[in-house]
Amino acid sequence: MSKRTRALLLVFIGTLVVLTGVRMALEAVHDPIDSCLDAGGSWHYDVDERSFTENYRGPR
Repeated sequence: MSKRTRALLLVFIGTLVVLTGVRMALEAVHDPIDSCLDAGGSWHYDVDERSFTENYRGPR
C-alpha cells in the first residue's frame, strides 16, 4: 500500500470517527420533553411519557 493510499485511508477513517462522535453527542443532548412540546403534545412529568390526547394535570 502506498503512502498516498494509506494517508487517504487514515483521513477517511478519521472523518468517520469524528462524524460518529458528533452524532452521538447530538443524541445525548436531545431533549424528549422539548420535542414532545414542539410537536404539540403534552408531557406527563410524573410518569415521563408524552400524550397527544390528554393534557397534563399535575403540580407543574
